[in-house]
Amino acid sequence: MKCFFCYKFTMNYQLHKNIIFAILATMGTALFQWLCWDFIQPFVWFLFYPAVFFIARFMGFWGGIASTFTSVLIVWYFFLPAQLSWHLENPYHFLSMLVFTVMGYFFSEIHARTQKDDLQLRSSLNAVNQSNIEINRLYQENLSLDEVKFSEIANVIPQIVWVTNPDGGNIFFNHEWMAYTGLTLEESLGAGWSKPFHPEDQPIALHAWQNAVTNNATYSLECRLRRADGEYRWWLIRGVPSFNLQGKIIKWFGTCTDIHDLKINLEKIRLAEEKLRSAIDSMDDGILILDRNRAFVEVNNRFHRFFKYDNQDQFPNALETLESIVSLSKDGITFELGEWPVREAFQGKKASNLEYSLSRTDTGETWYGSFNSAPF
Repeated sequence: MKCFFCYKFTMNYQLHKNIIFAILATMGTALFQWLCWDFIQPFVWFLFYPAVFFIARFMGFWGGIASTFTSVLIVWYFFLPAQLSWHLENPYHFLSMLVFTVMGYFFSEIHARTQKDDLQLRSSLNAVNQSNIEINRLYQENLSLDEVKFSEIANVIPQIVWVTNPDGGNIFFNHEWMAYTGLTLEESLGAGWSKPFHPEDQPIALHAWQNAVTNNATYSLECRLRRADGEYRWWLIRGVPSFNLQGKIIKWFGTCTDIHDLKINLEKIRLAEEKLRSAIDSMDDGILILDRNRAFVEVNNRFHRFFKYDNQDQFPNALETLESIVSLSKDGITFELGEWPVREAFQGKKASNLEYSLSRTDTGETWYGSFNSAPF
């Protein structure tokens, strides 16, 4: 009881600490934007989007939510026109606050799910690797355990463990297999291992097995196995060959790991990322996100149109490639790639409202544009 109380107190303390830090960090962002307001106005959300993004990343879901609502209140009161501070007469400002709130929630939710599923993925992969390493170590170090001893070890591993002869006929399953499938050991031996496989996955499993046998390679696939109650769940199945001194396969050792919940969570993350990407594409401003290697990670539709690209597939995938197609100049002076405004971000600097003349070297089109950049 005492340990539970200490754990709960620690968790609550950490949560409150994260929320307080998130609010203070947001207020610091507001102060910085207030000091720089002459340079970045009228972009009221200019610093709050990256602030909420990183606060959600490091302070968790509730930290991101606290930062989102604090940002909305600060922008509402300090940065919107005075006559709109307490009366939302202009629907555009109301819409911008609504969009920001939704984006803040998405940032917080996605980071929370990513952190949770990353831990689950690491745990699952570590369990698979540790199980395979343990099984292979026992065999390769020639510990000479008899079948009874091996069975005792395999049955305490919290995974399905199996062994086959060289042609794929199963000669061993631990208790986890029988408990999950509801099959007896006699029903599972030989070719009986394929009975619980989902009908759509049986050809895939057979092809993967034939490929492993032909190439003396690791047998690995994700497939659905029928539980004793009839429900199908996703499993990661891996097997490795064991060789004799002549290099001939004498047995296959493998494990099955339940990854059903992980697959479901990854699908939820994929859908959330699609929603986030859709939200970015709907923005009026062109958005470009680069990685440390200057490769384009995310480019929205508005950014494509800004550079006069109707076909997104033809758009460059790196900053160096874009420079060979687009020329950037100001007052008749052409800038090299190292002088482009986005380079400020790679140096840890921010830039805003930088106006340039741009031209396409391949089509001759010329236009003017304003740039903002910031690291995150």
